[in-house]
Amino acid sequence: MQVGLPRLDSIGVLLVDDDAETREMVRTVLEGVGANVQSVASADEARAVMSSWSPGVVISDIAMPDETGYAFVQKLRTSNIHVPAIALTAYGRRGDAEEAIAAGFQAYLAKLGPPVGPGELRWRRSPRTPKGAWT
Repeated sequence: MQVGLPRLDSIGVLLVDDDAETREMVRTVLEGVGANVQSVASADEARAVMSSWSPGVVISDIAMPDETGYAFVQKLRTSNIHVPAIALTAYGRRGDAEEAIAAGFQAYLAKLGPPVGPGELRWRRSPRTPKGAWT
């Protein structure tokens, strides 16, 4: 089932994922709907980018080798950086969305299988996400 994606014209998106193939696919999808995307492979690279650019939203993988997405977003929050953050993860277990929300993410997207494609993302909105946000 093809779902029309909302336009993200000029919205700055920082994409953080250690998997190059996933980064490229998600970047392609986001740019296709008008987003201004900067993609990086690690939390350290993300912080470096954020030192000179303020994205409108961060999309971060959870399972990264040097620093998890959970730790990355928690550090953003303790640094008083409150950019909206979306967890992008291959985890699809019960409770994973709640764990992401508890870590400081506002929303959770589960990859349904490699490689990630436009029709292969499942949206799980946080109970804290206002109705209509990012739609």
